[in-house]
Amino acid sequence: MKTNNSLKIHWAEKWKNSAIYNNIKMVTMELVENTQTISFDGLRLRVQDALFSNKHLVRILNEISPVSFQRESYSIVNVHNPSLPVIFDRLEHRYYVRPGYEDHPATGVSWTGAQLVATL
Repeated sequence: MKTNNSLKIHWAEKWKNSAIYNNIKMVTMELVENTQTISFDGLRLRVQDALFSNKHLVRILNEISPVSFQRESYSIVNVHNPSLPVIFDRLEHRYYVRPGYEDHPATGVSWTGAQLVATL
């Protein structure tokens, strides 16, 4: 029987070898190019020179294939709040950014969504 730690390692390796992960990596290379690795309190952190924008978020969401939404909840980004710039088109099953907000910092991202982006 595998321990929790070995299961985490197994699934992390499986994720990093997946086509989705590799496609996302290709899509977001401009984010990775402008990062620096720093050490803080024994941890290695990647710090990015630029903001994580709505256009980056939408590119990732469209690459991983949109998930189905429950009426009141959201798993990666809040598409239920009409004041936020990220829109999910249910007919096309794609995410879009309201015009003029492409380069604005991404907002309405859940903790799960932030963790997804941080693992890229």
